[in-house]
Amino acid sequence: MKADRADGWSISYETRKAGKASWSGSRGGKIFYARAVKGCDDSAAFFRIEYDRARLEAYDPIVNRLVKTLRAC
Repeated sequence: MKADRADGWSISYETRKAGKASWSGSRGGKIFYARAVKGCDDSAAFFRIEYDRARLEAYDPIVNRLVKTLRAC
């Protein structure tokens, strides 16, 4: 999140719970969503998706599916 803010992104959503964090924001005509989770063996997994604001409706189901799929142990 800190790096995104430093890169000029406006963070509009963030949540942190044990073993996971999610955040999203916008900059210009772009939106991003990021998620990080702790793995089962002291590893970590992360995804970040960035897309045009005009494609929000098309990308919402993709982001929701990714969030449901990437879960902490």
